[in-house]
Amino acid sequence: MKLSSIVLIAAAGVCAAPALGQNPAGRQETRSYSYGIGRIAWTFPEGLAADFAVPQWSAGARVECNGKGLRCEVQANTRDISLSDEDRRGDLRQAMRLRLPKAGKQISNIQTYGASAGVVYLTVEDPRRGEHFRYLTLGYAYKGVAVVSFEVTANNLGDIGPVLALVDGARAVDALEMWAQRMRDYRAVCEERFPAYKEANDRVFAASPFAAAGLERESAKPAPEPSNVVAVARQRLMDFAVAFDGSPLERRRSFCEGFPKWVAEAAKGL
Repeated sequence: MKLSSIVLIAAAGVCAAPALGQNPAGRQETRSYSYGIGRIAWTFPEGLAADFAVPQWSAGARVECNGKGLRCEVQANTRDISLSDEDRRGDLRQAMRLRLPKAGKQISNIQTYGASAGVVYLTVEDPRRGEHFRYLTLGYAYKGVAVVSFEVTANNLGDIGPVLALVDGARAVDALEMWAQRMRDYRAVCEERFPAYKEANDRVFAASPFAAAGLERESAKPAPEPSNVVAVARQRLMDFAVAFDGSPLERRRSFCEGFPKWVAEAAKGL
């Protein structure tokens, strides 16, 4: 069982956004996402015919594009921080291989986009004849505790750029608070299950930006009563512990031993 399947308590609240069917091109809209992701602020590039859509196997509202010769779907889900980027790129290649098994060497041509090369994607020309779209693009980007994945079908390579810009410009508003909650949960469970790593993990956590992040803040909502904060934190910890204990022993041990790496990795994206 991957840690990405763990259901954490959500940071709630929805900021004002256009009704479904409007085109928010050129505007910034903020939506809240469950599974402990918090808010994501989306900036829609000019000229991209895109809109919000209801969740489907995602942690919150998807973004859909529906332009001339272009279709796209962008969605956010919780990130398994223990999954390496090399493994995630391998999963990307495998997903493309399943979609276009005759694409051949094109599947090895993974590219990046953005000033920090944070958007990772793979574009393949469909080798099948008579298909409606010429190119298929699959990709992902890390946004705080979320991984934003996307799929684009297009007839022209130039039409893919605005979708990449949309993903690159997405911002995890509550990244510090959400990561702090997760790191506290990770550390507490690991301390109980694998106490040998406690000293090293405590030292790394104390030196991280997450140690000072308040537990009380919840995205886009008035601060809850202190008793509710405690109850929410306790339930979130219990949910993580149950999911953690369902993983194989060596995976659990490796995860707790790797806690300093997870802290450093999460801090990179702040």
